[in-house]
Amino acid sequence: MEVACFPISIKTTKHVWNYDVSIELVVGEKKVVLNKDRSDPQDKNYCRQLLRLAFNKSNNFGGDDKLKYVYDGLSCLYASAQFEDQDVTVDKESYTEQLKKAFRRDVVVRVTRTASNHELFIHTSPDKMPLDQFNEFKRFLSLAVCQYALDCERYSVLDHGHLFSTDNQNVVQLNGGTEVRLGMSKGIRLVDNGKNVQAAFEVDCNPYERILSSCYSCGCFKWFPKY
Repeated sequence: MEVACFPISIKTTKHVWNYDVSIELVVGEKKVVLNKDRSDPQDKNYCRQLLRLAFNKSNNFGGDDKLKYVYDGLSCLYASAQFEDQDVTVDKESYTEQLKKAFRRDVVVRVTRTASNHELFIHTSPDKMPLDQFNEFKRFLSLAVCQYALDCERYSVLDHGHLFSTDNQNVVQLNGGTEVRLGMSKGIRLVDNGKNVQAAFEVDCNPYERILSSCYSCGCFKWFPKY
């Protein structure tokens, strides 16, 4: 087992804005929340597609063309600029073919500012952040580094700490329906570079060279735009 650590430098004074996401399927008088806490990788993929459709329909959530976001497929979204709360109905006619097979009704996407830590000062030295801000900071970086890997659908995620390859050719099937896939454990930690304390992206996998070379060859690890 090998560990690779990549220090992250934040070269901006801009802030990041934290939002809650709820994606709801309305069936009669019932409301089914699709992005529940224990969603599987396929559910998260659906939610990312639905959020993208809502983003486009609402003209970038009412922001300008430069607004960017990262989203975990559940309830957590970070944006590069602040915008008003959104309540967007995604019509089934606009679904992708994959979504049409999964859902037969319209979906409501709600994006609301968080009650706490709505504004993240990511340029603050991480060792000087309050604990709650530091936890949000770590989650933001973990998403920002790996968002493209998920969007290009070469990797999927079960939680914030693990990425798995979607390549079905190398899947090993075990008894009981268990699958073994190429993947990696990942996380954000603090490192001392001799001058100051900074965040670093840490990958713990075997063999990590194979996975990282695959990711970088398709540009899967990209920084949050302008950060």
